[in-house]
Amino acid sequence: MADIYNLTDKVLQRLGVLGAEETSSDVDKDKALEGLKAAHYALSGEDLLRWTMSDIPDEMIDAYVSIAAFNVKNDFNAPVGAEIVGIAMKQVRNYVMAVKADAPAPVEFF
Repeated sequence: MADIYNLTDKVLQRLGVLGAEETSSDVDKDKALEGLKAAHYALSGEDLLRWTMSDIPDEMIDAYVSIAAFNVKNDFNAPVGAEIVGIAMKQVRNYVMAVKADAPAPVEFF
């Protein structure tokens, strides 16, 4: 599980503005966090959330980072295409459907 606050550097790396050994500025982290929160709220709007900002499943980290990178690309003049969001949303939908499939079926007794 991941916390949304721990994903900011991954977003900045995806945008190409932060190297592996570099330290991000507070301003850049704040912008990345805005993108991550927007990604979370977008998933909520699509009724795809089964987690909170504090317990993002490891399988969803890449999707969050991709959507967040797209959300803040203009702030960093980064060339991030819209197709990345479509791929990320498909990952999320597939994950949510798999989680639903694993859930026990409700039973009604008559």
